[in-house]
Amino acid sequence: MNSNKSPKNICFIGNRGIFSATVFDHLLQEGVSISQVFCASSAPAAAPENTLPVTQPTQNDRLDSLAQRHNIPVTYIANQRELNLLDIREYTKTEFMLVACFPYCLPTSFIKWPKLACLNIHPSLLPKYRGPDPIFWQLQNGESQTGVSLHLIKPQLDAGPVINQKYCPLDDGTSWFDIEIILAKMGAEVFCSLLTKDITKAVKGEKQDESQASYHPIPAISDYSISLDWSARHAFNFIRGTTSPTGYYTTVSNAKVVKIISTV
Repeated sequence: MNSNKSPKNICFIGNRGIFSATVFDHLLQEGVSISQVFCASSAPAAAPENTLPVTQPTQNDRLDSLAQRHNIPVTYIANQRELNLLDIREYTKTEFMLVACFPYCLPTSFIKWPKLACLNIHPSLLPKYRGPDPIFWQLQNGESQTGVSLHLIKPQLDAGPVINQKYCPLDDGTSWFDIEIILAKMGAEVFCSLLTKDITKAVKGEKQDESQASYHPIPAISDYSISLDWSARHAFNFIRGTTSPTGYYTTVSNAKVVKIISTV
């Protein structure tokens, strides 16, 4: 990417998970200038005085840790109420607001705030698999292909015009971690590609086909179940690519519930 074409001010919004951190890190590596970060988390507690600093390597790949390492200011947002009360006018206006895996709905004031566009990187091929956990539902439905969508943010969740999409296969046995890394890097690349174009034209996007739209909620424990109608490949990829909160999956055989424990 020609970094000279990169807007001087991009506000990045995400959480402390691997998807947000990977997108953020990849953008910095590509020379994209990010001036501020909003992170879905409570602010970390201050370290007690007169104590030696403690290194926490497991936190080094989090969004806020990466931002602080690059001297980019971080604003923590613990919940939807805090977000709604935040006065965005107190912050430096940016060309773009870029969202990657943020759990709260942006108020209208945020959507209208950037000079050029408020965008979201969504890990599915919209309009299919709208919602908060699209990777889970693609694996649950046995999809062989996935991808990312860069789209304009509108009040309706994941329904804004699509600017660009990128496809990739869901290879057999791919872990959840690897899927997130692959799609996050692809999402960053799609955004970087936008910056090389005539931005005022490119950010208009293409309206989503509502007749093809689907929405899925946060998975319930009952959704971590294996149907006997599934192929062995479908079941294997679902178990390999997800993590059941109970530590096991279930199926029903001869009217009995059978627990399946993954050893992969």
